[in-house]
Amino acid sequence: MSKKRISATVSEDFDTKLNERAQKLGVSKSALVSFALGVYMSQLDLLEKNGTSEKDIYDMIRYNFEELSR
Repeated sequence: MSKKRISATVSEDFDTKLNERAQKLGVSKSALVSFALGVYMSQLDLLEKNGTSEKDIYDMIRYNFEELSR
């Protein structure tokens, strides 16, 4: 499987949290983001397969983001 590079802009606070978590786990930030996004996308796919509406999925993403931004 070929890999593609992406770029993301995040807040300074989020970057700090990401750095701390990656160091704690002993992985790179890139590996942590890739793994976390893969898990999250799998959850979204499962929700869609179970008939969850796109609005419900959007609401879940928004709620999770708001909780993480506290």
